Formats: sequence, structure tokens, C-alpha cells
Amino acid sequence: MEATAVWMEDQVFDDVNDNYGYIQYGPLAFPEAPLDSSAVDRSHTLGLYQYGAFVFIKFLSEGLGPEIVREIFEAGDGVPGQPGFFSTPALELALEARGLRFRDVFASFGAANVDPSSAYEEGADWMFLDRTGKPSPAAVPLPAAIAMTLKRPQRSGGLLIDHMSNRYLVFRPGRGVKPGARLRVAVDAPAAATSHALGIVATAGPTPIVSGVLVGSVSGEILLVDRGGSILWRAQVAGPIEEPPLVQGRQLVVVAGRGDIHAYR
Repeated sequence: MEATAVWMEDQVFDDVNDNYGYIQYGPLAFPEAPLDSSAVDRSHTLGLYQYGAFVFIKFLSEGLGPEIVREIFEAGDGVPGQPGFFSTPALELALEARGLRFRDVFASFGAANVDPSSAYEEGADWMFLDRTGKPSPAAVPLPAAIAMTLKRPQRSGGLLIDHMSNRYLVFRPGRGVKPGARLRVAVDAPAAATSHALGIVATAGPTPIVSGVLVGSVSGEILLVDRGGSILWRAQVAGPIEEPPLVQGRQLVVVAGRGDIHAYR
């Protein structure tokens, strides 16, 4: 929501450019942070990550037209008879209606952020500011390049990537590598995730526990769901539930919509 608000301000008041101030707190500066998270290290982002995430909305609107933002909101319309999807599912639905997959669009977003000056209409004007206020072109921070040489043509290693985030590796041809040589990358990724329809609009969680995950909904339902998608337990409180269910020892604590605290054993 905050990301689209910043995007809209730039659409209506294009010459103001107040959005530039959020660039260094969003995905360009913290590509490893999930796009849908507000829990990015506040000591670095000052709690402004969601506003800096307008860059993703900018990427969508410049590539697909500004109508895509309206289509996402319509997919999230909670009025009876409307889709009523929440957050990422609404985004996925809007993209699927255009024959696109979110995973492909997000990968392209990660590639574009390596060189915003050529990928975005105003990308050349986006700047990071250091502690003295000195500007430098905004772009994702890249690690040191790994040299591939004739004597050492193979490398291996591991990399953790959170959901809806990007990580980068840089390779360069080293001694003995001929011009025109190609790099082959083999990825041993985890098995694809599965999804299950629960019939709720989840707003809190998931909280993983031994027997499954706990989620809270906008209507106040609390569900315990196992890995197969079966609902093992459910309870009803006043909605919406906005904070993830908390498990301490053998006790489950839930903060209901009116601020009431419910405990279950």
C-alpha cells in the first residue's frame, strides 16, 4: 500500500520527485530483503523500506502501463462478489491475466536494478546519499567479482535467498579464458513450494511450529494447518488479527482485533 502511494504521488506530481528520498531505503539498497516485509533492519532503513519499495511498482508500470496498478487493486477488492485476494495473490492474479508469471517478472526486476539508469525512465536521477550527503548513482550493491581461470574453471558454494528477494553473484573471465567463452551455472535449488486454499484472507503469520503453521485472518479466525494443507485446529476471535500468533512453551497467544489477548494451551 505504501509503495503504491509513493508511486501515485510521482505519477500525479512528476516534477516534485519526493520519491527520490526513499530510494536508499528500498529494494535497490536492500535487495536481499523480502519485498513484502516491513521487518527490514530499521537501523538502516528508518522504517521506510515499504516506501522505497515503490521502485517495484515503478518497474511494473513502466513495463506494463500504469493500468497494472489498478488491476492489482481490483484483484484485491474485498467487496462481495469480487476476487478479494490479499497482497501477493492479487499481484499474481493481475499478472496472470496478462499471461505473465510473478516469478519471471520479479527476476526481471532484479536484473533491471543492476543498472537503474538504463532500466527506468528517471533511473539516472536516482541517488544514494552517504552520511555526509554526498550522492552516488543508485544501484543494487554487487559483491566482488569471482575470476574464472583456465586453471580454476569451476567454483561451488551456497547462497540463502529469502522469498521475494534477490541475491547477486558476479563472475569475470580470468587468466587463460578465451574471448567468447561461456559460463555455465548449475543450480541445486529446493523443491518447489506447494500452496493450499484455506478460504480465508490471511493477515498474520505464518508462525511455524512442529505440527504445522499458525495463521490469523482478517475475520479473526486462527488456523493450525499441517504441511499437507489440512486444518488441524481453528478458533474464532474478533478480527482482524494483525500480529502473528505467538507460541511460548506450550501456550499460544493471539492478539485480537480489539486488542484483547487470548491464550490457548
